[in-house]
Amino acid sequence: YQRIAELAEARLRDPVRALDAVGGWLAEDASSEEALAELGRLAAATHRWAEIPARLRGILDAATDDHVKKPLWCYLGEIQLDRLGDAAGAEQSFREVLALDDESLPALAALERIYRQRGSVADLALVLLRRGELAFDPAQKRAAFAEVATLRELERELDGAIAAWRAVLELDDGDREAIDRVALIYERQGKSRELVDTLSQAARFARGG
Repeated sequence: YQRIAELAEARLRDPVRALDAVGGWLAEDASSEEALAELGRLAAATHRWAEIPARLRGILDAATDDHVKKPLWCYLGEIQLDRLGDAAGAEQSFREVLALDDESLPALAALERIYRQRGSVADLALVLLRRGELAFDPAQKRAAFAEVATLRELERELDGAIAAWRAVLELDDGDREAIDRVALIYERQGKSRELVDTLSQAARFARGG
């Protein structure tokens, strides 16, 4: 199939036939990064992106190796999101990636983008929570957890918001914003004991420990 693709493009000047051949090449060797790259190049050259999802799904249906399926699902999601504007299809594809690897940062980043564009607050909070758990940089973790807390407050999921602010406090137990927001939530919930404990914590840090 690889040779057929090369001849179809170079000698016959028929990129559509070359694209078909590359599809066969990828079906024959689903782990080939070269075949996957050629599929994308020829799809762009022929403006036939709409055909690619069906080709990839057929290959995925036949694949049994998770290490082979993961990049194919990821590539399918990228095409659906960036080339076809199919956010719903892309969401499904990136969730397939996470089913194979729940630490896939590209899949989480793509889902974050989808949920931000869609305004799906609850789904966005779950993705950001996972990104915060996986981040190594404390500033990135703090930003993710703080946004999760804010989103859950908007959704009136106050216990979830407190849990997210607590995650911020695990990074820095003197984080003034986190302490203030937790105290405010406890006040709204009428939880006097928890409110007093939180205000006492704030007072200790205000005195310098």
